[in-house]
Amino acid sequence: MGRSLALVVLLAACSPGPPSSPDATGSGGSGSGSAADPNDGAVSGSRLKLTWYAFSDGTRQWSGLYDSERKEYCSPYEGAWPDGNSYCVPDSSGNNVVFSDAGCTQPEVDEYVGSTCAAAASRYALDETYDNCSEQYLPSHLYLVGTPLSATSYYEQLSDGSCAMFTVDPSFEQLYTASSEVMTSDLVQLTLSAPEGSGSLGVRSWESSDGAKLPAHLTDAVNGLDCTPEYYGDSASTAACAPTDAFDAYLDRDAACEQPALDVTSTCAAPPYAYTYPQTSCPSDLASYFAVGAKLASPSLYESFGTTCEAATADPTESYYQLGGALSLAQLQRTPDTDGSHRIQIIHYDNAAGLHFRDPTYLYDSQEQAVCVPEQLADGSTRCVPDSGTDVTTGYYFTASSCTATSAIDVVDIYTGPATCTAPTLPAYVRKYVTSTGCEASFELHQLASKISTSLYYLDGTTCTKYTPFEEVFYGIGPAISTNDFESAAIATDN
Repeated sequence: MGRSLALVVLLAACSPGPPSSPDATGSGGSGSGSAADPNDGAVSGSRLKLTWYAFSDGTRQWSGLYDSERKEYCSPYEGAWPDGNSYCVPDSSGNNVVFSDAGCTQPEVDEYVGSTCAAAASRYALDETYDNCSEQYLPSHLYLVGTPLSATSYYEQLSDGSCAMFTVDPSFEQLYTASSEVMTSDLVQLTLSAPEGSGSLGVRSWESSDGAKLPAHLTDAVNGLDCTPEYYGDSASTAACAPTDAFDAYLDRDAACEQPALDVTSTCAAPPYAYTYPQTSCPSDLASYFAVGAKLASPSLYESFGTTCEAATADPTESYYQLGGALSLAQLQRTPDTDGSHRIQIIHYDNAAGLHFRDPTYLYDSQEQAVCVPEQLADGSTRCVPDSGTDVTTGYYFTASSCTATSAIDVVDIYTGPATCTAPTLPAYVRKYVTSTGCEASFELHQLASKISTSLYYLDGTTCTKYTPFEEVFYGIGPAISTNDFESAAIATDN
């Protein structure tokens, strides 16, 4: 199974900045946010304060929240703690909770380190436990990072509950004690508000008892579900509001792979919704969503691989369900703002009923004509960096039939789908991941070069084998682009 991903609010691990006012650009509408409300429904409380990415061109986008009592940034966590509540959780990036014993009962902290990292190490480490029913890692404990340890190995609890030993690599790992546990009573509890808005789509926000409010996602009253915008391509002008809690129904119950089936851990209740893709889908095809139907008794299962449909074996620990009726998803207009004095534009989702919902994660770089996300880079700066979701494949393909290291080539593999599909939208930028220095930025940005028309080879074991493309085309990449070309931002905090 798999989860569909909801939009999340990004958190910057920086120190508090000066008080700020939010960006005043907007494009009309009413409801949770509009031109009359440049904050788009976001409000600071007496303890939790809104934080903003304050870009050098004047644009301001939500960054998260600041706990003025604890003097630290925190962020809503999309998953309930063991007590069933949600909290504003301080940043723990770069730290993992591991264990000193083979039973995975004695916690310690594994920090991802590097000598050139500009960001300060986080004070916290968040322990998460995998939940088979929701297929999510849910928060369970928050620890303060203690003193360094000299141990050369540690244990980690895997998603199946087993405890496995790992060796410390001193080039990028350092172990610490977990000095003490932070109780959830010390954090600010958050709740999701009832939907706001007069139409069938409403906005739900994270709220705290001190008055803070941060819009999170949408609710579709017709279908009775929480949803988040889903679209294809940076230039998309429309979006569908897709269920946030749908599961991937990748199996089928017929030999033609035309009748989807959903697998669910037998001890879990079936989720309400599932999604599928066509067997021979095109790159622009969005998922189709369905209500989950009746449980199947002793099903014959199949799985599609490209144009073939192959028999699959049922897992005795799983239950299987057929899918019910298709959902008719609410449609949205997706529009970046058009403030000519700003390079970075906020993206809004609107409809005829007056909805005006800000994308809490992604922005639009009007100069580069690309979606971007604020990221802290290795030099310590924060910039809106293009994020197409397309990566460079490195070290796998070769231009010579000998597969020698000198013939290795970086390529971008673009899925085209069957010949009946229209040409896919090419990404404006792609990311090449490189050996990390220990900082969060471990990639280079490139633009596509020309299409590769020559033969490519790969190593099949020790044999250099010609690669036969299937519903795909390869492009080369241009030189690395300096991240200084992208708009910078500082973190600002409301009074």
